[in-house]
This record gives sequence, structure tokens and C-alpha cells, in this order.
Amino acid sequence: MNNDTNINNNESNKIDNNINDNNINNNTNSTEALKQLDPSFINQPTIDKAKRNNKKEREKEIIELAKEIELPSQKEKNVSNEKGTKRLVISADQEKYNITKDIGEKFANITIGQLLEISPKLKTELSKALKFTKIIEDESTILSTIRKDKVVKSKCKIEGIETTVYLDSCSSINMITRRFLLENNIPLKPVSKIRETLYQAYSNTTIESHLYEIEITIGNITSKEIFRLIEKEDIFQVLIGVETLANMKLIMDFSDHTLYQK
Repeated sequence: MNNDTNINNNESNKIDNNINDNNINNNTNSTEALKQLDPSFINQPTIDKAKRNNKKEREKEIIELAKEIELPSQKEKNVSNEKGTKRLVISADQEKYNITKDIGEKFANITIGQLLEISPKLKTELSKALKFTKIIEDESTILSTIRKDKVVKSKCKIEGIETTVYLDSCSSINMITRRFLLENNIPLKPVSKIRETLYQAYSNTTIESHLYEIEITIGNITSKEIFRLIEKEDIFQVLIGVETLANMKLIMDFSDHTLYQK
């Protein structure tokens, strides 16, 4: 009986010893697992402090990495500076650009009507000015009196057409009738229009005249002269005044009504 009891106690002791060995092995394994952890996290009392330390370590790594990067050599810097200096020297000889002056000197492609349309103020000022501005008409002083003893008839070519003209030393203008232009089929257009006063001995007359540039030939002299178009045609069809006579170097002898050329 006592022998059986001793056997049971021995077996119980073996079981307990096995359990203790297993516990020791488990503790040993746990300790080995802890050795693989980062000891910095265990040593730091808080997570925030661990983050700060990690940030400092990262900054150190960046600084060390920056030291390893190769910067451009001093020679390359000098070449770059030399190019910049050349640009500055070239720019120094050029006139400084002024955009206000540039715009002010350019001519605008715009009509007066378009300008007034985009500027109501200018349009108003122009309208006011026109209301109080007296328009001065073109006016010429003309002395013209036809006298038989002061007129010489002469052969002449008007635009290549042979005809007879009156040479009047008392007239300061040349005149041609509309009938003459139509009958001789001379397709001329007026070069201008003028309003003027004809001063004569006993009367003054203000008329509007169309001006024509007509080629005339007397003798061997040809010249282009200005003629005024008139409607009256009972005395002459073409009359040449003293100014054209002087231009063509013609001299009139009234004693025998002869025409000479210088």
C-alpha cells in the first residue's frame, strides 16, 4: 500500500517538473522575441519623444546625403557669369525702351468718323466748335474786262484740237465754255471747285467755278494751264489770260494785233 503511494508521488513530481521546464522554455522564447524589437521604443517614455528623435535622425541622414551631391565647379560658374556680363554690355549700348513714347509716336489706322464714334467727348467738343466757327470761303480777286483793242485772236490747239482762241491781256484767268468741251468731245473732269469774286470796273460778281487742267499749244510752245468753266458763250469759247501769256512767253502788239514769242 505504501509502495503504491510512493509511486504516485514520484509520477506527480515528474509531471510538475515537466510543467516547470515548459514554463522556463516559454519564458526563454518570449525573451528572445523581445530582443528583436527596436530598443529605442522601449527606452522612450512616450511616443511623441520617439517621433522627435526619429525626425532628428532623418535630418542627419538628409545632411549627410547633401554632402555627397556634386555641385557645379567654379569654372562652370565663371563661364555662366561671363555670358551674363556679355548680355549686360550689349544692353548698355541700347536706348532705354519707353512704351508711352512708342505708342505716342505710332499712327493710328482710324478715320475721323471712327474716332468721333469711340470718343463722345471729342464729338461734343467738335460740334460746339463748328457752331461758333465762321467758315471762310475761298476768294480770289480777278480783274477781267474784254475790250476789242486789247484782244488778239490766235490759232491754238486745245487738247490736240485746232481752234481759234482769244488772248486777253486784261484778264487774269483762263476761261472755256461747256459747249466747247461737248462739241469737241473732250472728256475732262474738274480738278477742283472754287468760290470767287470777279471784280470789274462797274460790277462785282461772286461765282462758283469748276477748275480744269487743259493742255494748250500756241506756236511751238505747249503748256498745261488751269481754265474756269463758264456757261456764257456768246462772246468766245476759249479765252486765255495774261498769266498764261507770261508763262508761255507770248508778247502782244496791239498796234497791229500781232502775237510774238520770245
